Amino acid sequence: MSEQNFRAASSILRGAGSGKEELLSFCFATMYESLSATAKDAARLIPYLSSEWKPTTLSVALDLSLEAVKSVVHEISDSGIIYTDNDRGGYTVLPLTRDFLFGKWNENSASRQKVNERFDEAFASDPGEGFLLDWPEQRRGEHLLERAHDKVRAGDHETALKLTRLAQTWLADPRLRFLEGRILFEMNKRDAGLVHMRQAMGDDIANSTLKGDEVLFFADALFSYGGRTTEKEALDAVSAGIQKSALPSESLVARVVECCIQRRDYKFLGTLLPKLNDDRVLLKALDHMRGLLDDGTFLFTYSKEVVAALDRLGNSALLDEEQRLYYREVITATRQRLRQQAADSSHGSGRHRRKTRAE
Repeated sequence: MSEQNFRAASSILRGAGSGKEELLSFCFATMYESLSATAKDAARLIPYLSSEWKPTTLSVALDLSLEAVKSVVHEISDSGIIYTDNDRGGYTVLPLTRDFLFGKWNENSASRQKVNERFDEAFASDPGEGFLLDWPEQRRGEHLLERAHDKVRAGDHETALKLTRLAQTWLADPRLRFLEGRILFEMNKRDAGLVHMRQAMGDDIANSTLKGDEVLFFADALFSYGGRTTEKEALDAVSAGIQKSALPSESLVARVVECCIQRRDYKFLGTLLPKLNDDRVLLKALDHMRGLLDDGTFLFTYSKEVVAALDRLGNSALLDEEQRLYYREVITATRQRLRQQAADSSHGSGRHRRKTRAE
């Protein structure tokens, strides 16, 4: 029976007394029994979840992917149990249908218990605070953002993605968009992941809400997958992440140095060295810059930055004997160059003053 025919039948039977309810109940039962087992599980949740009956919530309640849930919703819609609104993306259900499904929900205690266990595990809220779906939407979104981060750290990307997408139905926040992108990227859906992260990075609010390590993750993703066309964007992200007091990993620093050398972007390297406040990361950068240090061109312009970096390392236990000898030679030569520059500058100023007095 199509949606239009079922609605028409319901309208015709209006006021027909108890016979109407018996006939419609028979129709409901027939449509319900024609559903797959998963679709039945989803249909029983209609009266329980009410306005929150939507694919993102169902994916958590049924422990299914969003794509699988959308297929189930189409099945329920095609059966005539619900009427979907394609323009608004919502659905409607007849009151008698809702009553019928509420009865089915109450009949199946095992299903009720399973759904509530999934919500409890996914939401992990304090029992004294009540059911999360009863909270204000802002608070729900913030809570699920933290839960999704926990799941990512635990390596449970499937659950993290469900929670992130559900949170976005209540909270428009670049942090959630970025997290969805990060999860997709780590699930090897890299093109989609970069799109989401780039959109979050482009949001003005992201300048104050995204954390430095998130920005550095984006930079690392661009270096590893974005190709040559995204290198400038990746370097900008590295700079932004460091500005937020985040420390790039040794592997990311190695990529940055390699990229800058290929692009001849020595200015970026000159400004990067003083900001690497971890000796291990700083040493990794300097080791990858040996070609520049040997050439001397870089040292001519950024002598002060290199000397400061090497002074910081000093007699660090991180340096092996070969490194220690090499960097001692570099710093000796660089200090000689700095003294010569200072002397040349002093002589030049003296000649200028004598010439001025003579005139």
